[in-house]
Amino acid sequence: RDKLLRKTLHQQIVADIKTINKKSRNDQINRKLQAFMFKMIQDKDETLVKRALNVTMELFRCNAWNDAQTVNMISLACFHASPNVYMMACRFLLNSNPDDEDENDNDNEGDEQNGDE
Repeated sequence: RDKLLRKTLHQQIVADIKTINKKSRNDQINRKLQAFMFKMIQDKDETLVKRALNVTMELFRCNAWNDAQTVNMISLACFHASPNVYMMACRFLLNSNPDDEDENDNDNEGDEQNGDE
């Protein structure tokens, strides 16, 4: 029951921030929300940080928050005491768009096969 509630809240938070930024970026609200998330990511509680990081990463992926401050928040998590948190942040930063990477890998394989023949 709690898991469903957490999932629903997560989706609603992300949807609300997307809606706020849909027509045009609302920098004043974004700065306040990013400052709040920044404080959450600096917390010692692993669960809290992971949830804040998930929201931040999802907003980055959907281009609602695609600025330097968002990247700085995610990179800050790379230095968290919890291995789960810093691994999550590092994976995201190193592989921020896995779909493009998969396509590039397939293209490179085709080039290598053609070059060997």
